[in-house]
Amino acid sequence: MLPRKLQILIIVLAAFAVVILCWSSWEFANHMPDHDWIVLAALAIVTFPFCVWLPRTETIVTFGDTYLMAISLIYGPSICIVATALYACLSLISALRTANRFLFVFGFSVLVCDALIYSLAFQFIKPTAAHEISAYSMPAVIMALVSFLFTSLIAATAISWRHGNRISALWVGVYLPLLLNSFIAAGAAACIAALYASNKFVPLAVAPAIGFMWGWTRLHGKRLMRKAALEKNP
Repeated sequence: MLPRKLQILIIVLAAFAVVILCWSSWEFANHMPDHDWIVLAALAIVTFPFCVWLPRTETIVTFGDTYLMAISLIYGPSICIVATALYACLSLISALRTANRFLFVFGFSVLVCDALIYSLAFQFIKPTAAHEISAYSMPAVIMALVSFLFTSLIAATAISWRHGNRISALWVGVYLPLLLNSFIAAGAAACIAALYASNKFVPLAVAPAIGFMWGWTRLHGKRLMRKAALEKNP
């Protein structure tokens, strides 16, 4: 049984996610974009088999953010949210196989809300030179920070409430080292947005960046496992 305050948090997040999805679906239906966004969404989904499970935190770290952020930069918030919802459904379905509906509802809601938050952050500081990588440097930094702070703090709060840990200690020990992932993902997304019109193969060119994030996250996960083993057998 989940703590009462955690149940309330999940309900609130889910309610926001439903409202966001209704709005984005309406926008999507009334302003149908070209089909290129489907390619980016498919590339995001393809990255899911490389997700990393962090021990002791029930956290799945995925690497599709690069392509989802690129969709936001190129096509706007509503298309990004629709793509994120599709990505979340297909990616997090494994949580249902273990009957962990908490993980699915929470993860889905966080991803959808996060897509709106970093998309709106970009809209406030949208560059005028849409095809210059340098013009995206500041927006990419802002998107990375906003996305990381929202997702990491929400996740740390939920896990802490569930297991009775200190939020600050969990955030610093588990999530803060993953800040690098956010900056790399946003930077790669900026490269895609700036160059995609002239070269459709750019999304494939950022694969090494995704590979680096995967390797860094796996290394972080192994460190957490070693730390857990030392705490169990001092």
